[in-house]
Amino acid sequence: MKKLIEGIKDFRKTKRPGLLEHFDNIALAQKPDAILVACSDSRVAPNLFASTSPGDMFVVRNIGNIIPPYKADMTETSILSVFEFGLTNLPIKDIIICGHSNCGAMHAILNDKIEFEGISKWLASAKDAKSAVTLLPAGSNNEEKANAISKLSILRQIDHLKTYPMIQQRLQQGDLKLHGWYFDIKNADVYTYDFSNQKYTLIE
Repeated sequence: MKKLIEGIKDFRKTKRPGLLEHFDNIALAQKPDAILVACSDSRVAPNLFASTSPGDMFVVRNIGNIIPPYKADMTETSILSVFEFGLTNLPIKDIIICGHSNCGAMHAILNDKIEFEGISKWLASAKDAKSAVTLLPAGSNNEEKANAISKLSILRQIDHLKTYPMIQQRLQQGDLKLHGWYFDIKNADVYTYDFSNQKYTLIE
């Protein structure tokens, strides 16, 4: 907690003066044009690696950057509410699913060892991504396997996005695009999935 307080002090002293005009401009309304769904992992910092300013992205974070498939009687409505609000009240043109390397959720899926009931139910929407392991060379280590699961899970979550009626409608209208990003923590590199070539490519 002390580190966080010191960070606020440093922000007030060194960064706040240069940002006051920007915060004044966005104080009464937000106009982000992208929704980003990222993992809750503390090492994943989308505002840092995407160099965005406050107000640029509508960010959702959860364990494993999961999007449960749409159901008419959904009991988990936090994700649904994001889309309902974002797509009707904000100028959203893009939705990004951002996974990352060495993800604890993907390791749990790999090892089929999930201790808590809540997490187990939550990760059910990503468990089929474990099939990515079968495509790896023999002798691949656990980190490589978890990373492969993470990359495939990103695509699975994009498939789940397409089950939401309002997203289907926007896609049909041609005014919404879906993206898959993969953040390599060790090298601080961001990859985007190229749907035409069916592979992740480095954003540089």
